[in-house]
Amino acid sequence: MTTSYFQNAHHFVSNIDTVITANNYIQNIGVLDRAFEQLRENISDGAVHNSCERSDPPMCHPDTRKAVQENVFSWIAHDDGPKRILWMSGPAGCGKTVIAGSVAEICEEQGLLAATFFFSSFAGSPSRRWKRFLISTLANQLMQSDGTGTLREHIISSVKRDPTVFRKRLKDQCRTLLLEPLQLSAASRLPSSPQLIVIDGLDEVESEATTRDSSGSTTRLQAIQANEIDQVEVLSALLQLVSNPVFPFRIFISSRPERWIRAFFAAEPAKSVTLELFLDDKYSPDDDIELFLRNKLSNIRRRYNILSNWPTENAIKTLVHRASGQFIYAATAIRFVQDGTRPPALQLDRVLQLQPEATDGNPLAALDALYVNVLSSGPEPRLASEWIMLLGTEHYPSLPARYCRQLFETTTGQAEHLLGNLSSLIHTPAFDDASSPYRIYHRSLCEFLRVQRGRDVSRRDAMGLREKSYVQILQNKAPWIPLAPSEVRPFFQMLLKDDWACFLESVLTVFGEHSSRGVTGSHLELEWWVRTAMTFNSDIAPQNIAQMFWRVHANCDDEWDMCSSVCLQWRTAILRCCRSNGWSTPGEWDLAEEKKWKLAWNLDNDARPFPFYEFEHCFKPPGSSIAHLLGPS
Repeated sequence: MTTSYFQNAHHFVSNIDTVITANNYIQNIGVLDRAFEQLRENISDGAVHNSCERSDPPMCHPDTRKAVQENVFSWIAHDDGPKRILWMSGPAGCGKTVIAGSVAEICEEQGLLAATFFFSSFAGSPSRRWKRFLISTLANQLMQSDGTGTLREHIISSVKRDPTVFRKRLKDQCRTLLLEPLQLSAASRLPSSPQLIVIDGLDEVESEATTRDSSGSTTRLQAIQANEIDQVEVLSALLQLVSNPVFPFRIFISSRPERWIRAFFAAEPAKSVTLELFLDDKYSPDDDIELFLRNKLSNIRRRYNILSNWPTENAIKTLVHRASGQFIYAATAIRFVQDGTRPPALQLDRVLQLQPEATDGNPLAALDALYVNVLSSGPEPRLASEWIMLLGTEHYPSLPARYCRQLFETTTGQAEHLLGNLSSLIHTPAFDDASSPYRIYHRSLCEFLRVQRGRDVSRRDAMGLREKSYVQILQNKAPWIPLAPSEVRPFFQMLLKDDWACFLESVLTVFGEHSSRGVTGSHLELEWWVRTAMTFNSDIAPQNIAQMFWRVHANCDDEWDMCSSVCLQWRTAILRCCRSNGWSTPGEWDLAEEKKWKLAWNLDNDARPFPFYEFEHCFKPPGSSIAHLLGPS
């Protein structure tokens, strides 16, 4: 008889991975915990329908969009039909996200909802734009809705076997994170298990490579083509799922009817398994918009004790006509009427007095006119538009509003001065809120400002505002408005962690353009910046130093071994500061490899975004190792 050294022992703690053995069952808890953490690191919490990032999301009015929702729920009820995908499409502003959100909420109440992912290219964290977070986020939600726990066990085991799955193609992620675990747990699936997965904003998927490229080398056409490739890959992955008999869910997809998305659903095999639902006039959007307007204006009338004959029937009919089936027009108009800057009756009169321009049948002409009017209500429309363009593009939608104010304000209170009257277009967090970002209500506003319909501001103007702010910080080691002592460290941590690439690209572009006129970096205390990058956040210091070292050389002519004066000064300062602090630095072999890397890119620079040579392995603080620099496994 074997004597156990742990007989009757309980509640003991081990600092190493604990191994439990019983009836030939061995489970390495530590490894499984790490696998779960890896999964958590690769999901987008903000993309789930009930996330705080989507706090107070738009929902269908209880009596609107009934016909659309009835069609959706009729499709869900026929769970034995061949149409495993429902694709709902429609033009900008017609209420697709509102409908998708309402369907998700109702299905959740009825126990039918399995998982959701709401893509967004203009708001929230970058993870809501990139394809690689989709499958892992769905897997995480399916684990939570699994009543037996077996699916969770198999998904985590899959991650344990292949920790690199999150960087693989979506079809490989589907197989590893969903299909194989579902097959292994099929016997334990309950008949009452959830049935529906909701994917909204498919057309807002953006290429991670082009989004990260802040060098400006990626043209708009290249970005569109890269986004198209990623969107089609997402569609192919979803089709792969519903085509497998072990996948028990139906998928509801909403998007704009972009050409490549239409082509995907028009061809086999997607055509045979897809039910298409287009939000056109047959769903009576005018009736729903009128009902929405009457309800909202009635609430405003009661809140402000306005006479019962307000608004007039003619006013409501005019608003419905101008909406042209676009719910976003009605929602923006209501927010403007009740924004509190003037009495609601005067605000409504102002909307009604607008005369939309005739723009060759543009269905958004009335919305454009409304945007112009709201922007004009502020004291400096042009500068406010530049701010909005910045806050709605690149990585700024995910940065805290406080940081953006500190970055762009040239006078105290400028953000409130510019954006305070624009609450119908953009949500501004409370002044003492240190973490929440600005939130632009609808993608169409950024599109309006980006294209020629917004004549008073261009992207170049907005980028000029950004570059001036970054150069101010570079030259003075502080933003325009002096920071309080308690604000200095959080500001620079945010700059170095989440804004470093844009900061470097902007300031190096400015100094590169002026170097030919004798403007150099000799007065900038470059070694102060190197030391700051080395010490403010040790976890990312090697990456920040490497990025600085690479980007300053990006526009030099390697073919003729000619470096700009800016590059020579910056690289000299980086190497001198690193070596004086005991860091290892690139050697001759590394610099030769960099040159080959860059020359190869120059031969084919129209085909892909600007590369970033990995110097991280070269810049190492004293006593560090490559394993340390790579972070936790």
